[in-house]
Amino acid sequence: MPSLTETRTYNRTFEFSSAPAPVVVVFGGTSGIGEAIVRLFATLTKGRVRIIIVGRNKERAEGIIASLPQPPEEDQSVQPDPDSNLPKTGYTFLPCDVTLMGNIHALFQTLTNDMGIARIDYLVLSAGVFGFGGREDTAEGLDVKLASRFYSRWKILEESVPLLEASRSMAQSTEAGRLRGAPGVLSVLGAGQFMGSVDYEDIGMKKGYKGWKAVVQSIAYNDLMVQAFAKRYPGISFTHAYPGAVDSGMLRFEGNLRVLNILTQFLLRPLIRVVMTSTTDCAEWMVYSLLSGSKEVDGVAGGMFRRNNRGEDIGMDAFPNVEEEEEKLFFEHCMDAVSVRGPREIGSS
Repeated sequence: MPSLTETRTYNRTFEFSSAPAPVVVVFGGTSGIGEAIVRLFATLTKGRVRIIIVGRNKERAEGIIASLPQPPEEDQSVQPDPDSNLPKTGYTFLPCDVTLMGNIHALFQTLTNDMGIARIDYLVLSAGVFGFGGREDTAEGLDVKLASRFYSRWKILEESVPLLEASRSMAQSTEAGRLRGAPGVLSVLGAGQFMGSVDYEDIGMKKGYKGWKAVVQSIAYNDLMVQAFAKRYPGISFTHAYPGAVDSGMLRFEGNLRVLNILTQFLLRPLIRVVMTSTTDCAEWMVYSLLSGSKEVDGVAGGMFRRNNRGEDIGMDAFPNVEEEEEKLFFEHCMDAVSVRGPREIGSS
């Protein structure tokens, strides 16, 4: 298990200086762990990076972007060659409600067609709602919690594969790419925290829904997701990571209860600092997990990885039960569930 000091050293000695500048897409990048990862990538690359921040809070995103290190002037003036994968450096916010699969499809159309993004080197999935309430379906017929914590991530991977594959091709064909390693995907949720078994007769939980069960099943679904994509795209690293208890600012009160924030600040903040990890430190371990999965090991780059909150590879600990036929059933269900349907098909099984 790497110490925080070792993790910081690894991240800061990673090869980012070679051309072309890395392309990083962070879903959930306007708050919490996602925001901290955005800030860390901007710091590690000294601003010589193309970061796409995906979220729902434009004002928050603009504030984050304004505070990030700016790329060198020579990089800002370089326009991308239409026949190459070299993008301009800089930061862009794209709004997206990821609970709707149609929104995700439209976002990737914007990325490729309007923005000219030809590859993704690092993809971070950290958007998601947390709650134990009852089932609440989106207009597309998926539960909101499962859509945000799982189905959106599957859809993002499906849409991003051509861009990740373009990065993989560059990694195999250029010296800069070989130094940097395979493209990487990081899903921040709960690797190693799954307890119980997957109900393959009710994938998506339309028959027997409970809020706590949806939270648990979404962890298992993420494990099965990285396994499925790693098998199909072996030159890309797919990592599911558990961030641990993180002080991401979720303990905030609104409206008439806002006065309680003062009590929280003075009474609970010292305890929170002791028992929880800061988003800044968490980002170091999460980015370490992403980058180390991209490096070549025994002549092979990419594959499936599962990491704990200190960046340690936990192997198959607490991996969900799955047989070959169940694996196939799960994959087919997910591909069908995230397909962008017409109005007459919304909510259909």
